[in-house]
Amino acid sequence: MEDTVQVIALNNPIKLIGKVFTGSYSGASSYVSAVQNELTSAQIPFIPYKICGIYYDNPEVTLADEQRSFQGVVTEGNTDLSETSLTAIDMLGTFLYTKVTGDPTQAIMKGYGDLFAYIHAHQTKLKSNAGYQILTFSEGLVTTEIYMEISES
Repeated sequence: MEDTVQVIALNNPIKLIGKVFTGSYSGASSYVSAVQNELTSAQIPFIPYKICGIYYDNPEVTLADEQRSFQGVVTEGNTDLSETSLTAIDMLGTFLYTKVTGDPTQAIMKGYGDLFAYIHAHQTKLKSNAGYQILTFSEGLVTTEIYMEISES
């Protein structure tokens, strides 16, 4: 239900480290593993049970091998990535937000359903169609937080 959606202001950025991949969104876990392996090789710390993905394309419209996403991890503080192929993104601004728990495939569908119902009901203008997802694994549960940035105008 859309009542699970909140408008939140991120004044302290959520720090993401990763890189853009082109290919089926179903390969996200292998993309994240590649980022984690590169960070481990470079001895750069990250939060081990907190991963992220930013999904730029609508998978119902874009062919699987053309889908673009940023995949990576969540970290704290500033990190020197000069010896890696990775980039950092600071999530900062005003976002629609929802949090769902359970099997990621089903939970993510529910979360986006709630977000799009809210967007439609409130005529919310988004900065882009990109959906930011942060997954946290804890005690056998997966919690997915989904953010969509709101346009300032």
